[in-house]
This record gives sequence, structure tokens and C-alpha cells, in this order.
Amino acid sequence: MDINEKIEVLSRARQRISKPENFLQDCLRNKAHTAFCSRGALIEEITIAKTEWTRIYTIENELIKDLPSNHDVVSYNNNHSHAEVLAMFDTTIKRLKRELVIKNLKESRVALETEDEWEVLELV
Repeated sequence: MDINEKIEVLSRARQRISKPENFLQDCLRNKAHTAFCSRGALIEEITIAKTEWTRIYTIENELIKDLPSNHDVVSYNNNHSHAEVLAMFDTTIKRLKRELVIKNLKESRVALETEDEWEVLELV
């Protein structure tokens, strides 16, 4: 799963719980599939056809990188406010976007160096 896909999944999952009435604690989703906890929103975005736990855990691990060390996604969701859970998604999305920019810059530099154009770019 590349960085772009991670950002897309996180952004769509965040959108699913963006309204307080669509946010749940202690439950993956409601029966109508209109309200979710964080994990439930991720599952809904990733598993349209079937359950793909590896992809779900990959995304959850990205969220965990930005959480205090004593939390996983489920415990954070169930013990923090709606605003704090949305901020969790925002923080991870921002970090991944920064990583993507850095990755793209590094790839551009390699391409420029390969084409002997890096010197010209540095002079500008």
C-alpha cells in the first residue's frame, strides 16, 4: 500500500465520521452503516468487497505512529472525544502528505542528478 493510497483511505474514513452523529464509540458501526468508530470507518473504506485485515492493520499502524504510546486506534477512539479522534486522523494525514512530498523531492533530485541538471537547479 503506497502513501497516496494510505492518505486516500484515511481521508475517506475521516469523512465517514466527520459529523458527530456519524461517530461511535465501543461499536464498529450501526446496523444502517451510517455511523462508525475509527476502525469501523477504516474497515468500511478498505473492505468494500471483502475483509482485508492486512491493509486495515497497515493503516491503523500509521495512525498509531502519531498516538501516545499507551494507545491503539480502538482504545483512543473509545476514550477520546469526537474532535480528538478527528485530530488523530488529521495528524496522520498531514504526516503522510509530508512524507510524500519528501519522497517526491528525493525522486526528483535523483532524476535531476541523473540528467546532470541538479547544478542548474541549485543556482536558481
